[in-house]
Order: sequence, then C-alpha cells, then structure tokens
Amino acid sequence: MLRTFKIKSPASTANLGPGFDVLGAALSLYLTLEVTSPPPPSSHPNTITLIYPNHPSSETIPTVPEENLITRSAFYLAAAHQVSLPPCLIKVHNDIPLGRGLGSSSAAVCAGLVLANTLCDLKLTPNQLLDYAVYIEGHPDNVACTLLGGFIASYIYGPPIDHIVESIGKMTFPLKNSSLSNSLSHHSHDIEKEKDSSYTNGIHPNSYSNSNLIPIPPKEGVACTVSLPWSESIQVIAIIPNFELSTTLARSVLPKSYSRHEVVFNLQRLAVLTASLALQSPNPNILREAMQDKIHQPHRQHLVPGLSSILALKPSDEGCQGLLGVCVSGAGPTVLCLVHREIHNVEGVGNTIVNIFKSNGVESKAVVLNVIDQGVIIESM
Repeated sequence: MLRTFKIKSPASTANLGPGFDVLGAALSLYLTLEVTSPPPPSSHPNTITLIYPNHPSSETIPTVPEENLITRSAFYLAAAHQVSLPPCLIKVHNDIPLGRGLGSSSAAVCAGLVLANTLCDLKLTPNQLLDYAVYIEGHPDNVACTLLGGFIASYIYGPPIDHIVESIGKMTFPLKNSSLSNSLSHHSHDIEKEKDSSYTNGIHPNSYSNSNLIPIPPKEGVACTVSLPWSESIQVIAIIPNFELSTTLARSVLPKSYSRHEVVFNLQRLAVLTASLALQSPNPNILREAMQDKIHQPHRQHLVPGLSSILALKPSDEGCQGLLGVCVSGAGPTVLCLVHREIHNVEGVGNTIVNIFKSNGVESKAVVLNVIDQGVIIESM
C-alpha cells in the first residue's frame, strides 16, 4: 500500500545564558521530510533513497543513507526493534542552517526516529523516542524540545551517557557490498560531504542483520523533562552569522572545573530567568541580568567575532529599545535575542546586532522566530 506523509522537525535553541545543558526551546524553523513508500518506479523501487532538491551547494550533506544522520538514526531505531525499514523515497527540505547552534543535528536525529517509528509502525510515544534521541545526542536539551515542543528544562538520570554514545558510534550495519564505520553521533556537517546534492544512492532495506544490535534504553527513561511557561509577550530573534562553528570545538574551550562563585552565579540567575520568562510584563533589567553566564559564554567569545560587544548590549543602548536579553544559541555562533513584542522594535534590534557583526567582518542575517508548543509533527501529503 502506498504511503505518503510529511515529517516536520523543528529547530531548537539550548543553554539560554545560565541554563547550560539544562534549558532549551523549540523554534519555528523546520527540517521537513517528504516520504513516499514504496518509492515510485521511476526512482529506485527497492531502495531507501535520499534527495535534497533545493539544498544550497555550500551546505551539501551526505545523500548516501548509511552516512546521513537522518537515516542512520532511523536504522538504529529499526534495528533495536529487530525490524527493517521498507523501501522509500525521502525528499529533504532543510531551513535550519548547519553548524550554527540551532539544533540542526537534533532535528535530523528526531526526524529519523519518527521516520522509522512511522514506517515500521512501532507506535512509540514521543517520550519513548526521546530515550533513543538522548542515546544518540548524549544530552536531552535540544532533542527534548524538538520531540516535545515548548520551553523545556531537563536532566539525565544517573551518570553521563558518553559511553553509550561511543558504543553507538562503533555500531555498524552490514550492508550489501559495504561495511560502515561512520559515527552515528557525528553531525552532518562533520562528515565528508557529497559534492552533488542531487545525487541519490539507496540501500536494500533488508540487507543489514540484527547481529550488531546495541542495548535499547531502559523502559523507565534516561532523562527527565519539565515543560516551563514562556510568555506570549516575548519575541525571539536569531541573528545567524554566515559561518559554521563545530560543537566539538565549542566544547573543547570550556574549562574542566569551575569556582564555587561561578556555579552560584549561574544558579542564582537560572532560577530568576525561568520565572521571568513566564511573566506577561517581563522586566528588561532583571531579565537581561538573569541571562548572564559564567559557565560557557565567556570562554567562547573569541570564537565569534563581535560576540563580546553583542552580549554587553542593554535596553538603553541605541537601537535596542524593547531588548530583554541576549545570549549565544547552543554552541553558537548564532546569537539569540529576546524582545518585548509590544515595543515593536524587533527589526531595529536585529539590525543593531547584524551591524555589530558586520563591523567585525562577519555577514549575518536576522530571523524572527517563535517558541512553538509542538514538537515533531506528521502531516499528510
């Protein structure tokens, strides 16, 4: 029976100043999969085929299914349930820029998990899929927002799960005429990229064995998530520079330990921030200070030209009327601004930061976004 459907996987922002590896929010920017199963005869009828019809050549990503993060995530979920993906054609449309701190890899992982859940009729809930997503990504902040939507605080039960991520990275799917060793946890832009984004290459859906299954996540879950209120009066602006920043590099510059003063500084502001973001009339002075951080942003400023000046902006500065706070989105280099909707100066605040980037030799664009309540969705085509 022919099945056609669309998967929309939202972007996300994480950290939000003092909320390092704790806070995240789903944003109104999407990775979209248009799925046809079985694929039309004119395609590759007995394969899984990926195409990126409108993807910029500068951000080409692998279209070979065994190398692509979307389909590798789907293979993992299917293999963990001892089933295989049926033949399908997947057209990928991605509005989330890669390597910019807007959760592009999390959107790909979650889209792949929902793809396998749907095609294989596994009937897993979003919270059950979250267990697999956390195993792949190693932390819940981005993937929780992408799967569940909204503004979310999260933590992992027990010890860190780096060893689990490492085991997934070593997992191979024996395929027809090939053996894989690419890490499932690699971001798409960290893998050697195909030169031709229209190239397609499928694999036979039943050609991998179950001999390399890895343990599935515990039934009770691996992470705790709590939905937090987000004020309707707070508008989000993402100012996106025209260069990528590797999460691995951004993590590598962080110190191994912190002083008690630094930890208390962040805990104080984190408590005030989560309360302030729920207020219909947020206080710009309180909110700006509550978004200050000593854990990650000071150590990453040298990686993004002009960032120190941007983080120092105040509502009283020229062009910043209505500004509530500024922070790095995820690992960067994107800057996230919170602006009071009623002030009607969203464009002015965005242009102010675009100009600061430009004065530091960096081209960027300002995109007005919303924090959305819904995570990954499936639509009919």
